Amino acid sequence: MTQEKDTKTSSKEPEVVEVEPKDLTPVKEKAQQGADEVTEAIDEALKENEDRKSDLDDLMDEVDAVMDETLEGTTADRFVAEYVQRGGE
Repeated sequence: MTQEKDTKTSSKEPEVVEVEPKDLTPVKEKAQQGADEVTEAIDEALKENEDRKSDLDDLMDEVDAVMDETLEGTTADRFVAEYVQRGGE
């Protein structure tokens, strides 16, 4: 008798449940908005980085010009020795 019961339950087909598809449009729109915000933030950061790089390049050019004027007619060793004597480290 137990064998008959087992065969009946094992031959039963699984029940199919129909599910309505969920509208993912709001989720997709929110994800796109987030992606747009991230892209905008990255673009701003890259622009700021480029501006800072340009400022640093200008500053380095000024330092080079001052060094060229200061070292004109002297050797680098002499410049360093004079700098240290004046209290520089």
